[in-house]
Amino acid sequence: MTQHLPQSDITTRVEKIVQEHVGNEHVLSPDTHLQNELDIDSLERVEIGVKLEKAFNILLTNSMLQSAVTLGDFFQLVTDAKQATVTTRASFKNLSIHQA
Repeated sequence: MTQHLPQSDITTRVEKIVQEHVGNEHVLSPDTHLQNELDIDSLERVEIGVKLEKAFNILLTNSMLQSAVTLGDFFQLVTDAKQATVTTRASFKNLSIHQA
């Protein structure tokens, strides 16, 4: 699995997941408001969050998901979580090397 994904790939994959959830009648942009424009409530944020976690092999907390207001916020959450995952894996790898 590739550790680093270009931002454009993250954006495309997040948009696809949200588009599948809300339907094709919505035009999405980073400024699309999740609740006001897409009618995504707190439960749906969690459902989308689970899909994002699986798609990107990341962990998103409920508070992180609830803090997202726009689609662009989802992009940033995934980007930040991917970076945190890469950093954590690198730390564990370094730790295991030093302990060996």
